Parts: sequence; structure tokens; C-alpha cells
Amino acid sequence: MKPSGQKKFVNERKGNMDDTKKKEFRKWLASNRWEVYESKCVENGVTNLDDLKQLKTEKEILELAGTGNIDMKDIDKQKFVKAVLALNLKNSISEDLREWLAANKLE
Repeated sequence: MKPSGQKKFVNERKGNMDDTKKKEFRKWLASNRWEVYESKCVENGVTNLDDLKQLKTEKEILELAGTGNIDMKDIDKQKFVKAVLALNLKNSISEDLREWLAANKLE
């Protein structure tokens, strides 16, 4: 296979992964009834759950949700903070579990 053909394949696979992540993000927004905020999220560089997982503190999450960014209603801001922190908690538990499994040769 020519290198350019291989690059196209890699780009197509990356595009498919990006589409999957976007769908997961939209599903997460919908499950929380936040579809109305999707365009503001995208404007602020949040297009998938991995982007949200980069926010580690309540202050960072509130800043994103606040005025001049996503502009969430106050009640939605508090729920958003809890939901993003839960994403991070779920992610860190999974990583810890993977490390434990590897350390105990149970992968």
C-alpha cells in the first residue's frame, strides 16, 4: 500500500472515532437534558467527553458553564458540575482498576 493510501485510511479511522465520541457526547448531553447547550459547548472547544474530563476542579467546570462561555442557567450549572466530576471519578476508578489488574496479572 502506498503511504498516501495508508494516511487516508488512518484519517478515515480517526474520523470514525471522532464521530463516535461526538455521538457519545450528544447522548450524554441528552441524558441530562442539556441539548440546548451543545452549540455553546462546541464554541468553547468541548466536542466530546474527553474534553470535559480535562476539567478537574469545580472552579474550572463552573467557569466553562458560566457567563461568557456556555451561559448555563444556575440550576443547570450545579448539575453540570456534579455530572462532570462524576465523569472524572468514573474515569479515574477505571484507570485504577486497570492498573490493579495489570499488577496482579489479571488483564
